[in-house]
Amino acid sequence: MYSFYRKRRRHNSLRYPGRDYSLPGKYFVTICTADKKEWFGTIANGGMQLSDTGSIAYRFWCEIPDHFPYITLDEFIIMSNHMHGIIIINRNLKKPMVGSLHATNLK
Repeated sequence: MYSFYRKRRRHNSLRYPGRDYSLPGKYFVTICTADKKEWFGTIANGGMQLSDTGSIAYRFWCEIPDHFPYITLDEFIIMSNHMHGIIIINRNLKKPMVGSLHATNLK
């Protein structure tokens, strides 16, 4: 599995060692496109014009709380080749989770 990354530039993790990122709190998330390709849209007339892929990213971001009820969303922004957002994990760890976790199919 690691041979896939041998010739690619990798960044060191910015995660704090030993931190459990499933704990309740606010988390700043960055999602980047592969090779910095401008998949999400372009800047035109002083604003971001989302492409079809950017519109999908927007929709899927907004749907996160539908799939994970203990997540709420704060501010976010989609740019041409990456997006930033803040998610808030509100899960009460004393209660067992009911149901299964799942992701949205890309179809």
